[in-house]
Amino acid sequence: MKVRPTQPLLRTIPTPGAEALSQFANVVTQGQALERRGQRDEARALYESALHDDRVGTSADAAQLLRLISRAHLQDGDYAAADDCAGAALAVSEQTQDEAGRARAINMLASIQWNQGSHDAAQDLYLEARASAHRVGDARLAAMTASNLGVIATVRGDDGEALRYYETGLIDARGAGLVDESMIALVNLGQLHTHMSRFEEAGRSFSEAREIGTVIGDMGMLMRIELYFAKLHLKHGEQHEANAACNRSRALARQTGETFLDGDLEHVAGIIARSSGDSASAEAHFIRAEQIAIERKDLILQGETAKELAELYRWIGRNRETLQRLNQAHRLFLQLRARRELAD
Repeated sequence: MKVRPTQPLLRTIPTPGAEALSQFANVVTQGQALERRGQRDEARALYESALHDDRVGTSADAAQLLRLISRAHLQDGDYAAADDCAGAALAVSEQTQDEAGRARAINMLASIQWNQGSHDAAQDLYLEARASAHRVGDARLAAMTASNLGVIATVRGDDGEALRYYETGLIDARGAGLVDESMIALVNLGQLHTHMSRFEEAGRSFSEAREIGTVIGDMGMLMRIELYFAKLHLKHGEQHEANAACNRSRALARQTGETFLDGDLEHVAGIIARSSGDSASAEAHFIRAEQIAIERKDLILQGETAKELAELYRWIGRNRETLQRLNQAHRLFLQLRARRELAD
């Protein structure tokens, strides 16, 4: 089905071929198109080959490619390689006194820290990158850092601060015509509204984000949006709709060969199975989610899965395991300073 861009922001999407692109710009455009289709290995190979031939014209080009390679490694959970590439991008930008490039490299390093559970370090780096973004007038980075700082505030239970960051990021992105960053801000707002039981607002945010993702063909974000719709339906007690959304996300994952949401999908499938009364299936899904989280050092998913297992074991009367899982979740949420989860 063809989706018509009804949102004003969608009209800012440039028509392919509307202007001539340099060799380097072509590499970036082609690589990002591959990433949106979930073909990160191919995108990374393209970026790496461009580093070693005449398609890189400046040091700023080289630093950008290094950040893109770092992002691809990060999405695959290879934190060491991601950190090496982001560090190299930072060194190039500092050597050439490119503050904009330096700020973007710091933002990348912050994301690597965040994904490994070092949230204090990530917050400091995001704030540093955000200050630089404002100094150099980098609207995209300003929007990115606002979203990232909002995520940290959300985890720590500061809904008011998270809402301010997300709304600021959305305003910045829309004002600069940044379609992809607007989509990310809408997804973050939808998740926050879900946490706050503002279900109508959450649905609107996710629907607008899905429309944008469909128009620009961002398969990875569409996978996430369907997963978040599943969580929203679960909050409503709509198990059938939640399962359908979860299946749509899985179908997109199979279509693209993506695996980065495997743990989250198992986690949601466990909640659906438990809600349906299938305790054995629920436990199997949660255990798989936990294994993936441990492998990828995803402390948030580890903590959330431990909490869900505790609820499952309490429900079926396995009290000793209930306490063990509650203690595990408590330790993880203390480490993350996740106030809402600790209160739960």
